[in-house]
Amino acid sequence: MIRKILIILSLLSSGLVWAQEEIVIGRSVISTAGTTFKTQNTSYSFTVGEPILGTYGYDSGYLTQGYQQPYDPPPIRYDKLVIDESCPEIRNGSIVLTNFRGCITGDYKVTWQDGLTGNNLENLKTGWYYFRLESCDSIIKDSVLVGLTSENPCALSFYTAFSPNQDGVNDTWEIDNIAVPPNDINEIIFYNIWGQEINTFSNYDNQKNVWDGKNKNGVDMPEGTYYFVLTLSFTTYSGYIELTR
Repeated sequence: MIRKILIILSLLSSGLVWAQEEIVIGRSVISTAGTTFKTQNTSYSFTVGEPILGTYGYDSGYLTQGYQQPYDPPPIRYDKLVIDESCPEIRNGSIVLTNFRGCITGDYKVTWQDGLTGNNLENLKTGWYYFRLESCDSIIKDSVLVGLTSENPCALSFYTAFSPNQDGVNDTWEIDNIAVPPNDINEIIFYNIWGQEINTFSNYDNQKNVWDGKNKNGVDMPEGTYYFVLTLSFTTYSGYIELTR
């Protein structure tokens, strides 16, 4: 607070009396576009374009105060960084709210629709995610959409038959899109009709790691029905295969 002494000259019937009254001045505007200077024990501050109000009191100089300027705080802003879900139900999407600005105190609190707090979410599936941002006595409600990279690249397609007879056609059993991430991290086990394991592969890729109708010892399996169990990081598939020669 700035304290100044205002000298008031009063004319009383008994003569001249000098009185001093202490005046407390509230917030004042100080700007690099104006100036500040002192005269004896009095300080003056004003900005360009402000009227200067003065009260004269004997030899003590002037008391000056500019009008209070209105304060319009800047809007709260932030950036949204989104990674879409790569495949349906994989839940590998994410949201990051970053580069917050506009609050002079630098305090930003984010609360998501499920009650979680913090400026990031992970392991998300496709959909809308709503949040509330509290900052500098303001509340902002907003939302973020996590999309799907594509409907097709992750969809697996299993063939129910193949013929490993070395004629160059359907000699190996392939799975469409098995080499597309995240499907490429996998394990598959083949069984005969009695539930006995005949072969197994890690990271099946239709090329180096692919079933050609042989068991673990490299012996050709006879024609018939076989079963498979494919395990991915997020789900498991099973089915049957007809082997013909």
